[in-house]
Amino acid sequence: MPNLVSPEADLIFPEPEAGEEWPTHTIHTHYFGFSIPEEEIGPFIYIRAQPYFKTCLVGISIFKGVDNLRPLDCEHDNIINTLPWPKVTSNVIETANGLKLDFIAPGKKCRITYKGKDGSTHFDIRQTALRPMLPKGFVMPGEDRDTDPRRNQGGWSSSCTAWEK
Repeated sequence: MPNLVSPEADLIFPEPEAGEEWPTHTIHTHYFGFSIPEEEIGPFIYIRAQPYFKTCLVGISIFKGVDNLRPLDCEHDNIINTLPWPKVTSNVIETANGLKLDFIAPGKKCRITYKGKDGSTHFDIRQTALRPMLPKGFVMPGEDRDTDPRRNQGGWSSSCTAWEK
């Protein structure tokens, strides 16, 4: 049986405590995608938060058709490389460019809403997990070396309160 990630990991956006220093390449990510075959559209929804810098990249890209090979093939592209840290309240994560993730049942159900600044691009969907989350491997050189050994991939362990130097 694979090592599964705690459902509460959906809501984890830890930040360094006052006086703590984390590696600059610490990243928290959320990715969602869906498709509407009869409309031939498929959005990619991505949040990449960097707690050291208190910023995040947020991208909502909506493609139409099945032969999109280049970024310019996008029908709607709202990727902003540097936004403020997401607003996290209870089970809800909101970003400055109109994306809202409401984890109705962490690890199982999420309501994703978006309203673009153009006023005509928006969606309100609910996603249900087909299987439990699995931990990711290390993706950045040095991540295995710089990660607190008490920290589980995909979330904080119940005993982790601070990074050790």
